[in-house]
Amino acid sequence: MDLPELGLDFGGTWCDRFQIGPRRELKLTIWEFDGRPHSNVRFGGIHNFDEVKAVFAPLTHEILHHLRYSRSEPSKPDRLVFDIEFDRWDEPVVIRCSKLQIAAGTLR
Repeated sequence: MDLPELGLDFGGTWCDRFQIGPRRELKLTIWEFDGRPHSNVRFGGIHNFDEVKAVFAPLTHEILHHLRYSRSEPSKPDRLVFDIEFDRWDEPVVIRCSKLQIAAGTLR
């Protein structure tokens, strides 16, 4: 089974909304720098939810450096592993989840 394609370049975008829950999920609202909507991203069934929640709960907005499949930990169906890194962060946050949904060019 093939892994879902990300299909978008997330470099040089910014996030202004980090919605955690109500279950083990994280939703990101991502914008282009000129104010155009880029995408909404939803990570569902997060396996390392407590770790992800601790990182994302205090955030209000951040410039996205990259969002990609992890280069250090392989993904497989129902066990997707992503690295997400924001500008001025020392290292990426790893999100291990079972589902990914990306809606390009949509508003909140």
